[in-house]
Amino acid sequence: MSVTTTPRLPALPATARWLPPLVAVLALAVLGWFDVDHPVALAILGALGLVGFGLALHGLPVLLFWACPVLVILPLYLPVLPYELVIVLLSIPLVVTALSDGLARAPRLDPVQWRYGLFLLLLLPGAAGVESWWRYAGQLKMFGVGWLAFELTRRAVPRFGREALLWGPALFCGATFAQLVVAMAQSGVPMFKSVEMRTTVSDLGWGHANGIPSTMLLCAPATLLLVQITPPRSWRRLAALAALVSPFLASLFVAARGPFLLAAGYLIAVAVRFRRSWWLGLVVALLVLTPLLWTPMGQGLLERFTNGHALESTLFRVNSWQVAWQRGATHLPWGLGAGQGIVQNDVLLDEDPHNFALTLFSEDGPLATLAWFWMMWVLWRAAGRMRLGADTRAAGTALRGTLALGLLNAMFDPTLKGNQMYHLFWWNLGLLEAGFLRLSAPEAAVPRESASPPPGVRPTAGS
Repeated sequence: MSVTTTPRLPALPATARWLPPLVAVLALAVLGWFDVDHPVALAILGALGLVGFGLALHGLPVLLFWACPVLVILPLYLPVLPYELVIVLLSIPLVVTALSDGLARAPRLDPVQWRYGLFLLLLLPGAAGVESWWRYAGQLKMFGVGWLAFELTRRAVPRFGREALLWGPALFCGATFAQLVVAMAQSGVPMFKSVEMRTTVSDLGWGHANGIPSTMLLCAPATLLLVQITPPRSWRRLAALAALVSPFLASLFVAARGPFLLAAGYLIAVAVRFRRSWWLGLVVALLVLTPLLWTPMGQGLLERFTNGHALESTLFRVNSWQVAWQRGATHLPWGLGAGQGIVQNDVLLDEDPHNFALTLFSEDGPLATLAWFWMMWVLWRAAGRMRLGADTRAAGTALRGTLALGLLNAMFDPTLKGNQMYHLFWWNLGLLEAGFLRLSAPEAAVPRESASPPPGVRPTAGS
């Protein structure tokens, strides 16, 4: 299966040119007059959001796919976050179609869909031990919206083109980096002290410290694909390159050891991928990273690898992994219940184990954990098959890169447990998979010997 990419971005109609600036100006005026949590401000912003959503859906729907990742940086905590609301609203036609088709005939699920459904079903028995129903409902919402994000974007790529939708993650990286720079500048903390106070100076409301570059780095493979498919020597390629560099700079600014190592490893892997030489990849990484390490920020990052006090976080992670394992082992087979780890009265208290696999194991049990990682294995193999096709090779490589960066980071940071990174993770997976499994499922389900029906038999849609 091939997914065509648009040679240029869709043309903006007249309403799409003046509508976003007008809504943005009105929203800023409201925020300047009221506090963000003021009831009047929430009512006005909600009305502006619904008006903007309706007009964008009528004029240029792709704007909503750009806005959804960017809205992650809006630190507005409601029962439904702003970008979650956009995902749900965009998914309404998808859900209605699925329900109507399900009434007409038995639903036919692709390999990811039925495994994700199995994963969600395995979360339900854990409700027997729930202590906080609010946390339980919040986790179910996170997993459900993540699935909607995946299904939404994988269906949108054939309609709007991959390049048009890949600007969403790129705009998120650019907006987040700008937000980080402004926050650090406004903190008033000198650069040589910013490493010691990195949690405070990098607090953006929705994330801080390692969480910021980790979430941005999750978009790096999709942004690299955007660089590859944009025209050479164009402003679009320059903008995509700037977005690609921003996660690496962010990891340096907040002295994030894990994301920085992942960024360096990804840089080497990309160089090897293009030039087929590990030595060349290593040289490229050294040429790019060495000058950065001589900056004050770089010196602060190096200190986090050598300072004994900074290395105590490694010991904390090992101890927290042991506690998480004990939690799961003593609550077999369904775990504590989704989202219940944060309300336990043990050594960790409200701290996350900093390992997504152990978080799933302790809260949701071994069966749900295996079901979730089974989906990852299916997507990894699908990416391998995509790399065999000329039209899908680059997208398959980016899909594997997203899986690798997301899962490796989730083994030592609590980022994938949060709404922002979890939803962006599945959003990017959908953009890169682009319906490959969904569209090839009927063909894969037909036995080889029955691919040509006997005479007189009407062929089915999948044959």
